[in-house]
Order: sequence, then C-alpha cells, then structure tokens
Amino acid sequence: MSRLASALGLALILTVTAPAPAQIASIAVRSYDALLADLEYLAPLVHQDNALKQLKTALGKGPEGLDRGKPFGLYVLWPEKIDRIEDLEFPVVYFAPVSHEKRFLEMLPKFGVKVGKEEGGLRTITLPDREEMKLRLANGHAYAADEGKWLQGKLPAPSTFLIPETQKSVVAGALVGRVAGVVVGK
Repeated sequence: MSRLASALGLALILTVTAPAPAQIASIAVRSYDALLADLEYLAPLVHQDNALKQLKTALGKGPEGLDRGKPFGLYVLWPEKIDRIEDLEFPVVYFAPVSHEKRFLEMLPKFGVKVGKEEGGLRTITLPDREEMKLRLANGHAYAADEGKWLQGKLPAPSTFLIPETQKSVVAGALVGRVAGVVVGK
C-alpha cells in the first residue's frame, strides 16, 4: 500500500507543479535557399521580376552567419497567465539557424538592427522600427522574443518540434494541443 501511496503522491506533485511553457504552434520555412528559389520561380508568374531583383540586391549573398540550408521560423507558447480571454497574449519565439555566431551578430547592423552587449546569456536587439527584443544564441540557432523570460532555461532545438512537412514544403505549420500530457495533434 505504501508503494501505491508514494506513486500517487508523486503523480499529484507532478501535476501540481507549473509546467514548462509548451509550444502550441509553429511555422517554419524550409530554408533561406529554398525560399529564394521559390521566389525566383514565382516572381515572373506574378509579374514581380523587379521586386525580386531589388530583394536580391538588398540581400546580396544572403545574411552572413546564417545557415542557409536549415529551417527558420517561429513557435508560439501557451500564455503565462489566463485571466480574461480578451487579454490573452501568446508569446512568440522566432528562430534562425546560425552557422557562425560572430558573423551573424556582425551582420545584424547591416540590416539596421542594433545589438547590445550580452548580459546573462541574452542580448537586447533594437529593430529598425525601434522595437526592442531579446536575443539568445543556443543549439546552433538565434532565438528572439519580446521578453527575455521566454528565452531562459533549456531552449528546444527546432528539429524536435518541426513537422516532417518542413523538409518537403517551403512553408509548413503545426498546431499542437496537449491533454493531460498527451500530444493530440502535430
């Protein structure tokens, strides 16, 4: 009987403790190169040749330090607090694969992004529209979010939650629900 009571007690403790923020949705682009190749195909079909030329001129060889062959995108976390449905704010974490951290950080100002000094593993970045975000480099990726608390602790490697369609399609998305710890959709 004590073994059963211990197991039930442990199960109760595990269900009462606050869970780590769960990814509830993700959207990913197969890779920078795949996106560019599809844009090159689509631009003439929608009469946007000039727009594509301007984009290619602005990007040059592409962002330095970015791994051009791996997926990038975003994932959405479950809200930290749910009081009123109309006040729900779903935290979004953006991710991009990085092949060379130093070159990646040096490239950002070329796109108008100011990069602050690292403090506690995070950097503050200021986007061209003056919006500030937090940036963390981990798992061979750059992660960015509006608040640093979404980038604390162990960050998921995107390969652990991206759906297989990410490798087949240029853009793929997933909506994931969890009921009692069981993944219901992915």
